[in-house]
Amino acid sequence: MKMFIASLVLVSSVAFGAVMGPEAVEMAGVMSHPQVKQCLSDVNLGEMVNVKIEKKVARCPMCNTYVITGNEIQGGDIIVPEKTQISIVGKGVPGFGFGFVQTYKCDVTKK
Repeated sequence: MKMFIASLVLVSSVAFGAVMGPEAVEMAGVMSHPQVKQCLSDVNLGEMVNVKIEKKVARCPMCNTYVITGNEIQGGDIIVPEKTQISIVGKGVPGFGFGFVQTYKCDVTKK
């Protein structure tokens, strides 16, 4: 729950009190997916500044790549100079019956 609230604050912090757009709703759904939550358990998204989120769309069904970059805060107000890059790759795999099931792979790197 803490991760979900932090991701909502991260995504919707552009304008205080504004209605969430479809991109923010989509990002909140991605961040609350169990595979993504497990991957991001070591990353404190609430303690990141200079955050930039990029979305890349592929042609396969439900194939989106999200790249989140930012600097972590250490010790209260010291910004770590190295960038943290989170890459979330989504893919739709055929499920039971007629639909697709959304899966994600996540990778966290520090540059």
